[in-house]
Amino acid sequence: MTCNQSSNGKDGSNSGDGVTASSPAKSTEEYKVGPRRPPKEYQFKPGQSGNPKGRKRKAPSLLPDLKRLFDQAMSEKLTITQGDKKMVLTMAEAGFKQLARQHAQGDRHARREAVAYAEKFGSDLMPGQRKVSRESLAEAAKGSSPCIVLTEELLDRLDIGTLDKIIAAEKELQAEKKKKMH
Repeated sequence: MTCNQSSNGKDGSNSGDGVTASSPAKSTEEYKVGPRRPPKEYQFKPGQSGNPKGRKRKAPSLLPDLKRLFDQAMSEKLTITQGDKKMVLTMAEAGFKQLARQHAQGDRHARREAVAYAEKFGSDLMPGQRKVSRESLAEAAKGSSPCIVLTEELLDRLDIGTLDKIIAAEKELQAEKKKKMH
């Protein structure tokens, strides 16, 4: 037997207990227990955490401490004697001087590191060579008809090998012109 009356009491026909014949069937249809759907009595209540103890704290990083120790070690003062002179340097300065000395002696590992540092810092490892190459190029350009104007920016971007090749080619052209004239 089904009852079509509403149980909210608006039409004044309340059955007394507030339960209709369709209520029990409706509550079982609303929520089905299954995978990833636990029974209502085992679900977390509003305001209750699923992990009451919380996540474990992450171990503090050693990186700040190691950085501080490294900075302290590299900034320590060191007294170096060269001949009669005594120099006070930091460990970092002494390390770079030693790297430069090893590079000058031909150590291939030191050369690799020195070149890497030079690229990283934008340093020119052979500043005198670049100046000589520029001067030679300027001398060669004076005697010939300039087809290409080499600006300072362009010269800065060219490596020494390329500058040397340009100078050699210009000198060859000048020598050929002199032979044709004589």
